Amino acid sequence: MSCGGPSLDVPEHATAAGFASLSAADILEPKTFKQAMASPQSELWQEALDSEYASLMANLTWELRTPPPGANILDGKWVFKVKRDASGNIERYKARYVAKGFQQEQGVDYDEVFAPTGKLATLHALIAFAAQNGLHLEQLDIKTAFLYGDLQEEVWLAQPEGYVQDPTKACFLLKSIYGLKQAPRAWNLKLHDSLTQLGFRQSAADPSLYIKDGAKPIWLLVYVDDLFFVTASSNLAELQSVKDALQEEFEARELGRPSSFLGMSIQYGESSISLSQPRLISDLLEQYNMLDCKPKPVPFSPSTVLGKDRGEPLDTAKYPYSALVGSLLYL
Repeated sequence: MSCGGPSLDVPEHATAAGFASLSAADILEPKTFKQAMASPQSELWQEALDSEYASLMANLTWELRTPPPGANILDGKWVFKVKRDASGNIERYKARYVAKGFQQEQGVDYDEVFAPTGKLATLHALIAFAAQNGLHLEQLDIKTAFLYGDLQEEVWLAQPEGYVQDPTKACFLLKSIYGLKQAPRAWNLKLHDSLTQLGFRQSAADPSLYIKDGAKPIWLLVYVDDLFFVTASSNLAELQSVKDALQEEFEARELGRPSSFLGMSIQYGESSISLSQPRLISDLLEQYNMLDCKPKPVPFSPSTVLGKDRGEPLDTAKYPYSALVGSLLYL
């Protein structure tokens, strides 16, 4: 018996128009279900919860069963996120039910976990290639992508808070779910099978890049649940047929020509494509207390003498230098 749920009534004002006027700085992301229900945006969070639960049910993610003695029943939790565009403006409220994968036992409820992730260098090269050749860019966002992955192991999960039907039972997972150690791999294998059936081949240089060969090829970069397409402007009918085929199998949002991707803002000129990351830069400056810093042409005075045994060791608790350098790698 599939796990049922309460009525998914959506508040009338809980729409994009209902929160478009809210300041992004005023919205705090709840850490728990109780915090979400007690927040000023509780009705908007409730809409996000109902939407996620509806996706779980529609995808037949689990069945309610009585767990056998000694079963490893994973705890779950709701994770809340305010989705913003590259400029920091609020797009939507998102709730996701995730398993606490750290409670899994290797060889019991998971085995292999590796899944490739798209490389930024590949994305940059693909955009440069598109700009040079006047190609068309489009984006497709797969909704609740990890829920489509097929599980090979027996996995039990506690019922989500706010939607408990029978406290004596647990969710026997039929599909993968966010938080499971094998979830990225299960989704990647599912998508790979679908793309190869549509005539795409995997690039040897980057396993997240797929190519549909032909007189007018289609390049597709996969970044978890975001699909980034590149093809000729005269090949849009073929591209649409690919997207239609994918949407027959997966629920997705067509985002058209991307204005942002992976936090990068994308601007289009007559014969150029420009990338910028104003929000990430601003967030880094704020995080490391450098919003009011003054720019310098060089990091040190040319007369500075550096040596292994000179000066005092850096207090990394106060000055997280290595973390800052790591963050710069994403610019």
